[in-house]
Amino acid sequence: MAGRISFAILASCFTLPFAASPAQAQNWVSSTGDNANNCTRTAPCRTFQGAHDDATPGETIYCIDAAIYGYVEITKSITIDCSGTHGAIHSATDGMIINGTGISVTLRNITIAASASPLGGVGIVISEAAFVDIENVVVRGFRANPGSAYGMVIRPSAGAMRVRMSNSQISEVGATGSGGAGIRMAPTGAAQVRLLLNNVELARNRRALEIDTSGTTAGNVVIITDSQVTGSIDNGITGTTSANALNIIIEGTTIAGNLRGIVVNGAGGRARIGSSVVVDNGPAFAVAGGASILSFRNNQIELNGNNGTPLPAATLQ
Repeated sequence: MAGRISFAILASCFTLPFAASPAQAQNWVSSTGDNANNCTRTAPCRTFQGAHDDATPGETIYCIDAAIYGYVEITKSITIDCSGTHGAIHSATDGMIINGTGISVTLRNITIAASASPLGGVGIVISEAAFVDIENVVVRGFRANPGSAYGMVIRPSAGAMRVRMSNSQISEVGATGSGGAGIRMAPTGAAQVRLLLNNVELARNRRALEIDTSGTTAGNVVIITDSQVTGSIDNGITGTTSANALNIIIEGTTIAGNLRGIVVNGAGGRARIGSSVVVDNGPAFAVAGGASILSFRNNQIELNGNNGTPLPAATLQ
């Protein structure tokens, strides 16, 4: 379509080295496994942590059945792939922590849910890594620890990090008046994050996407394509920065039924929106502190408490 931002071009900035070779070693988990085993297909481990600790960097953990495989802290390059079974993590605190210098992590076909009581803290915490690829993952229900309940937190303190989430859902995270969001991206120090969300549903969270780069001196980029940001108790998309650059690009995305649609605060903050639907929010857009929201003039903005148009125009090329 003429004027539509090319996802292929955007995604090229996020090319990640995750392709597995046919000879890649395999580790296995099963509901009938035992962490005393060697994690083979015929002698599987019981938990993700047991299989992770047994694996060498670059190996893949597979799930034999749709069991609950427990909290895991990932400190090495590894893939967890529960294709065909959709294995799960249920947690009363954090579900998963990724924390390893220069590592590449892939997560596929997993459900990470808060336990029934209490209702968990954070689904996925990404503290340190070079690349994280998240595909067909469901995160839901993290509401405990007022002010710190999140579906996913991205919080490096140094270096460059690339995070890609696709074909996934984060829902029912955070609570009214208590803080929390589906995704919180908050690098500090000189850390730099490139976050790509493609076909991601952020539904019925306190905030859907909360970006705070005021604690870092580096420029950061968030690209959201073909996604849904709906039903937030507070803001749909929030960007907060200082003088450092924060660029948010939104393309082909529905932002609907939130208390506010897109809010950007800080002189370095700039959001650009194209080919998107922004409906049934309070105000569609809000800016403060010298931030700006630019439109490619091919959006559908209607039925908001304040449609916020006309926005400054960005150039279609």
